[in-house]
This record gives sequence, C-alpha cells and structure tokens, in this order.
Amino acid sequence: MAEGPRPLSGPARPVVLQGRLVSRRPLGPTTFWLEWECASPSPAALPGQFFMVRLLEGWPALLARPFSLASWREGGRRLGFLVEEVGRGSGALARAGIGGEALLWGPLGKAFPSPEGAVLLAGGVGLAPFLLALERDPGAPRLVLFGGRDSRRLAPASLVPEGAPLELATDDGSRGYAGTVVALLEEFLRRGRVPAGTLLQVCGPEPMMAAAAALAEREGLPCLVSLETRMGCGVGICAGCAVDLRPGAEGYGGMEKVLACKAGPVFPSRDLAWKRE
Repeated sequence: MAEGPRPLSGPARPVVLQGRLVSRRPLGPTTFWLEWECASPSPAALPGQFFMVRLLEGWPALLARPFSLASWREGGRRLGFLVEEVGRGSGALARAGIGGEALLWGPLGKAFPSPEGAVLLAGGVGLAPFLLALERDPGAPRLVLFGGRDSRRLAPASLVPEGAPLELATDDGSRGYAGTVVALLEEFLRRGRVPAGTLLQVCGPEPMMAAAAALAEREGLPCLVSLETRMGCGVGICAGCAVDLRPGAEGYGGMEKVLACKAGPVFPSRDLAWKRE
C-alpha cells in the first residue's frame, strides 16, 4: 500500500463549552442533526476531530459521548453533529428539546489532511467529518461516496452542499448504486474514475472500513480511516478506547495497542489490526 499522508494534529488546545440546542432535525429512522449555539467560540477544528458531549440536565449516563464535528460556523459559536441513537447517551441527545443545554469539550484527536483530490468514503453517521470538510470547500474532493443499508439511511446526504461530487449507494438498491459503498469504489476503480495513488479517507461502521482498508491494500492506495470507537473521557485518562496495531506499525514506539482518542481517531489503515471475517 502506498505510504500517503499521515493524520494531522489539531491546531488548538481543547476547551470546555456550554451550548444551547438550536436545531434538531430527524434524518432517517435513528439519525438526527443537532446544532448547538455556544456561549463562547470553539477553536477552529479539522475534519475528523471530535467533541465529548453531555446534557446538563437529564443525562442518563455516567460519561459523555464522543461525536465527530460536522459543522463549525459563526466563528465557532455554532457546532453541528450527526447523532445516531444507539444507547442511553445518544438517545438522550436525540430526544433533547430545543433550548436544552449541554457541555461540549474539544476539539480532540487527530484529523484528516486536506481532502483535495481525495476520495471520501462514508457510511451512516461516518459522513460527519466529511460534512465539515465539504462545508469549507465542496469541490475539493475527487469523489464523495456515501452508502447505507437502504434509502432511509441516506437521508444525511441532504446535508451535503451543492457542488460536491456526491455518489450514493444502498445495499438493497433502493437508491443509487445497488451494493455497498466499497463495491461502488471498486467499480469506479475498474472504470478508471479513481486514478492510481488517490488518497482514500474513510469513516463509517467498522466492517465497511475494514473492507475499504483491504481494497486499498490490494490496489496500493493510501488510506486513512476515522474510527468510531467507544470513549470514556476523550483525553487519554480512562484508557477505554484502546485499539490493536498491526505488528511492525511504525511511529508508535513499538506499542501493540494505542488509545484512539490520542493517537487517532484518524489512522493510516495499514497501521491497524483489522478483525476480518
């Protein structure tokens, strides 16, 4: 696999913000768009960085939950997130009322480099970091490939700005390409729409990212992935987000495991020990 660029460190130290929910839009069966207006501005964030979020009242969990930043507007006073309801924390956020308040701390973690000329490959709420990239320059990527199980799961595509080179895929063929988003990428490789050496930037469910990593390795393409890993603190204290490295992965001091919140969440796909069926 080609070496390619490595993840970027964030440009600023994280801060703790208090936000008020000003927008809540359902996007599909379990996916919501939430936008918070903050009392003070967030530092500039890069695509792939995340925030830890928890409600100030009625929070059912002990710990905050991590979410990739999807929008940074009004000088950092308006922060947007894609939230999929999968448990108590995300469920509480999905049901939060307008005007509800939350604590948000970030931006945290390492980020994707510029999307200029890259293929952005997303599944489900894995579209979030690429929405932030497209908010700044919709025409920068070579392609934006977004997939889901069916057309209802593609509702977040409505957030992609006009001018972005968007292509859709559904497993059941109900919208766009009939097949997985990784199969769509394979098709574009076969047809020459993705030249040799093109950088892949990937975020989505782990099986999809593992399949993309295997394809990138087979085709010799540089590939960066953003892990959707469970985290407890987001700052490397709780050690709850350890991920396995491939033997011989360079740049980690010989470690077999690293913390996704500190070493990632964006990694070169070749550095990770994927669990492949």
